[in-house]
Amino acid sequence: MTTGLLDGRVVLVTGGAGNLGAPISRLLAAQGARVVINDVNAVKGAALVEEVVAAGGQAVFDCTDVSTVAGGQALVRKAIDEFGTVDSLVLLAGRIPLSPLADISEDAGPG
Repeated sequence: MTTGLLDGRVVLVTGGAGNLGAPISRLLAAQGARVVINDVNAVKGAALVEEVVAAGGQAVFDCTDVSTVAGGQALVRKAIDEFGTVDSLVLLAGRIPLSPLADISEDAGPG
């Protein structure tokens, strides 16, 4: 891969192996980002990481369920353990309740 706009940046992509997430993950890696691909589909996620790495990019896969606060924290820890930081988020996974953010509690869970 050539150098790009995101050289050295670390990006977390939840839903990163899905229909929208996979092309975004590929594009981020092609632009030099180190990508943490998070998805519940371990087969697609692992295959995507292999594809990115084979093309010269840097990526790791994580199948943590990010529908909970603990899951989100675990995903961030994985990124920091693997790449030392988190620079950006692409949040494509999950369901969001149709309520003002201020009215949503950690206990609400997936909607």
